Amino acid sequence: MPVLLVRPFWSYDLLPPVEAAHRPIRNLLLPVDGSDRSLEALPGVIEFATLFETRVVLLRVLEKGETEEEARQQLQAIALTLERKGVETMTLVEQGKPVEEILKTVRFREIDLIAMATHGRTGASRAAAGSVTEEVLRKATVPMLVTRCAGKVDAMTGAPLATLWM
Repeated sequence: MPVLLVRPFWSYDLLPPVEAAHRPIRNLLLPVDGSDRSLEALPGVIEFATLFETRVVLLRVLEKGETEEEARQQLQAIALTLERKGVETMTLVEQGKPVEEILKTVRFREIDLIAMATHGRTGASRAAAGSVTEEVLRKATVPMLVTRCAGKVDAMTGAPLATLWM
């Protein structure tokens, strides 16, 4: 079940006080990392974007060893899925640190909401890999729609044992 998180300072520090009903969410950012697990937020994104006629901005931050072509192919496949549901999309491929690139995209692309899946790592795997979703949540200046991955993971590697996508 996706959880919508809205910081209490959002409407006061960044925008003049306005009723929530008058603050449209026009651009929703969905960062993906190349894993199927990052796509577990997609059903909630589709529902949200369809209900509120929101454009979805797909962002992929390249990791070491990944090519831009692979990233663009993944984003195009996701965009096709969204567009078949009647959702307008935009794709971006960036290089750098994921949290910094997500926050930069929020600032420069007029993002109103971020949707992310959290891998639900615990223990040693969390200490080693950290949590991009948690760090974005701590630093984001816009609300977040967070979906916890339901798939089971290998306790040693954090890799999915089985994933379901659409």
